[in-house]
Amino acid sequence: MRFGKTPIALQQLLHQKAQTIAAALGVTFITVLLFMQIGFRAGFLDTLTDLPASLDGDLFLLSSSYVTALRPPKFNHRGLHHALAFDEVESISPVYLSSATMKNPGGEHSFLRKIQVIGFPIGQHPILNLSGTPLSTEKLTQSRAFFIDERSRKEFRPLLEKLKAGQNQSTEIRTPGGQHNISLVGTFPLGANTSTNSHMATSDLTFMELFARKREDINIGLIRLKPGANPEEVAKQLNEHLPKDVLVMEKNRLLAKERYHYEFHSPIGLIFRFGLGGAIVVGVVILYRILFQMLTKYLRDYATMKAIGFSQHMLRLIVLKEALILAIVGFLPGLAGSLYIYSFLTKATSLRFNMSAEVALGVLASICLICLISALLAIRKLSDADPADLFA
Repeated sequence: MRFGKTPIALQQLLHQKAQTIAAALGVTFITVLLFMQIGFRAGFLDTLTDLPASLDGDLFLLSSSYVTALRPPKFNHRGLHHALAFDEVESISPVYLSSATMKNPGGEHSFLRKIQVIGFPIGQHPILNLSGTPLSTEKLTQSRAFFIDERSRKEFRPLLEKLKAGQNQSTEIRTPGGQHNISLVGTFPLGANTSTNSHMATSDLTFMELFARKREDINIGLIRLKPGANPEEVAKQLNEHLPKDVLVMEKNRLLAKERYHYEFHSPIGLIFRFGLGGAIVVGVVILYRILFQMLTKYLRDYATMKAIGFSQHMLRLIVLKEALILAIVGFLPGLAGSLYIYSFLTKATSLRFNMSAEVALGVLASICLICLISALLAIRKLSDADPADLFA
């Protein structure tokens, strides 16, 4: 006898409309949960690495005591100038970082917190490369002139709208060097993150004036190599010859280390992993209960199939096929809903939530795995399907 020509799994799901809809909604709910956890994690990590990823350098020179490139300690720039002695090095750039607070653009007297300020030399190689385009810095040659991040949080929108209309704006900021009036003369696209509400960029001269910083005290040194140079080999040579209070790393290695730090050495990274594990467990439990109830309700039907020649293995395959069909049917509306939520959260928080193909396929694979695990747990009920009970 051949039973493979009839799509029994699909027919059974279509016959059990109420249970099938409930199971599909359960899968949709779990899909959205997984997308939220994975999307939050990806957005969290991506936005925290946006600044170092945008700095235009093959190698990064940092204090050997640094923990994260967003808040690197100061160190003397002599190591950066020593790097110029190596034939493979084409150019260098010092980067100055500090935090500031800005007067509330809404007219209140309060000051907004957590603004990351980036200072760098004007007229040299641009240090910021955003979306593949170097940042044009001619306007920053003016005294106390700043660019502001156009992807700042919504509190900064009044300023940004006027700047986009071509109107330069004056405001006040507080720095370690005191309170100062500054001019906003342009924007650049970087993006807020969980550590800062906005970014501003200015010349090294303005930075040193307003932040009471000495020229030799830098936070990051950018090293650009000549074409054909091997970044890994040059970094090794520099670490052997430069003072031990500094460390040289390739850009890819630095970004990987940043992501590892925030994912495994920060509280929020643990929260995301715990939330993802919790979503998977909840998904398995929900789908197990739904599949178990479907099997229980139609146990006599499975016993009848056994009586007409279906083996236990064939019945198990039917249940597993049902689980996979539910995974696909529930995944599609969950994907659509998650796309909408990602778009809403991006606008509301100024963080970046991207629905990449990698994330979508990863969630689909996770949903299929959850459905299969739930089916394997529920499938044990098939052992109670005894053809003898039909005649009891």
